[in-house]
Amino acid sequence: MENLEFRCATAYDVLALSTVLTEAASWLKESGIPLWDVESLSVSKLKPQVSQGDFWLCYRKGELVGVLKFQLEDRQYWPESVDNEAAYVHKLVVRKSFSGEGLSSMMLEWAANRAGELGRPYLRLDCEASRGQLRRIYEKFGFRRVGDIDLSGRIMARFQLEIGR
Repeated sequence: MENLEFRCATAYDVLALSTVLTEAASWLKESGIPLWDVESLSVSKLKPQVSQGDFWLCYRKGELVGVLKFQLEDRQYWPESVDNEAAYVHKLVVRKSFSGEGLSSMMLEWAANRAGELGRPYLRLDCEASRGQLRRIYEKFGFRRVGDIDLSGRIMARFQLEIGR
């Protein structure tokens, strides 16, 4: 995967993680497609999630190029899921200065491979149903839309990728 290195974020990485996510949230908001509340991406809010081992940092040639949240459970977006059936991706971000290089697909490929290594038959993710461009990116990668969920008025499209065995 083009010399990408993935490393589970530690307490020492929380500031860098917050910076990358906040940078992305601010850029999306300025572009008219807000996604995350910047306050939810503060060091204090991210620290407990990092301690759970959910965030991964993606490096290329020693430089941080992206982050993603890789979970083994997601009852909020997938309440009907069965234990050990899937891995879940959230907050996949490629730093703006590296956009257009195909890194998001490589990061999804890493997540799919990791899910397979962990014996999970599916990789799942979601996005707001109204975000057509993002939905098309997931579908082009091979994800299949398997329904929507209403979370307090936010309609989220849910996608699933079957992991080859």
